[in-house]
Amino acid sequence: MYVCGQYPRFLRKHWRFLETVTDKLCEFCGETRSPAVQDMAVEHLVRIARACAESFVVRFGVSTRLSERWCEIFIAKSSLISSMLFSQAPQPGRPRPYIVDLCRRAATICANLAPHQAETFFKACGVILARCPPGKPAESITDSLLDAPLQ
Repeated sequence: MYVCGQYPRFLRKHWRFLETVTDKLCEFCGETRSPAVQDMAVEHLVRIARACAESFVVRFGVSTRLSERWCEIFIAKSSLISSMLFSQAPQPGRPRPYIVDLCRRAATICANLAPHQAETFFKACGVILARCPPGKPAESITDSLLDAPLQ
C-alpha cells in the first residue's frame, strides 16, 4: 500500500487500479488482528484521497476543476445539467460515482475501527466530497456518510 500511495499520477490514470487499491484499504480497515494495519489503511486512504479526489467524483468528459464562477453560472442556470453530472457513468463500468458506494459502506468499514481511525476514514471521505460539484447529489452523498456513525 505504501508503494501505491507514492504514485498518485498512476492511480489517477488507471481507474480500475485505484478502485482496487481503495477496496483493499477498506478491507484492511476491517482487519481486527492488528491495529497497526488499520492505522496504515486509514492513513493511506487519506493520502490517496488527497492525491486522487477528483478521480472518485469525475464524470466522462466533465472535469471538476472548473472555475468557480463558471460553476456558479452552470448550476444556477440549469438543474437539468447539474443532474446530468451525476446521471452519467462516472468511471468505466460503474453506474454511479465511487464515493457514493464508499459512503454507503461507511458503517461497515468503520465497525471495527477505533474512534481515531474512524475519524481519519471520515476525513478521507470529506476530502473526496469537497471535490464534488455543489448541489443536491452532493448533499445526499454527505447525508449518507453522516448517517453511518448513527447506525
